[in-house]
Amino acid sequence: MNPEEIYIRQFKDCDLLGLTELLNDLENQELVGGSLEPMNEAEVLNWLNLKRSDEGTNIFAIICQDEFAGYVLITSIDRINGHAVFGINISKLFQGKGVGAIAMKHVHHFCKDNLSLRKLVLYVREDNQRAISLYKRLGYKPVGSLLNHIKANESYIANNVMEVFL
Repeated sequence: MNPEEIYIRQFKDCDLLGLTELLNDLENQELVGGSLEPMNEAEVLNWLNLKRSDEGTNIFAIICQDEFAGYVLITSIDRINGHAVFGINISKLFQGKGVGAIAMKHVHHFCKDNLSLRKLVLYVREDNQRAISLYKRLGYKPVGSLLNHIKANESYIANNVMEVFL
């Protein structure tokens, strides 16, 4: 995959179908800690507009070879202390191809250069080893764990906390 063909940008109307498909992939949503309730296109648009209208949030579409590949979310932006919470959700079609890593590097530059942030924090399920491996490769360090935090089937699993200094 050519890194120059992967970028982040503001959402456009043409991204709504891809976003709807992504947010309705319940297996993927479970791994990223998202909603497990199916949403129609109007509900997805409402969800997106809520994110876009929040002053403490930035959300971007990830584009790969001119196709919607997922989104990145920067939320709980604390400009005084210079940190925010980061999240990413990649469509299955684009997972395992380096798209997430490149998108995250773009987000890191955006956060440092445009938001003057010095640190990003993320939460990741302890059983999402693929994501944890990616985060570690990009310099994220584990800083804690919320034990028995997420219901998975009939038990609970931990939600790990990781951070990176930009």
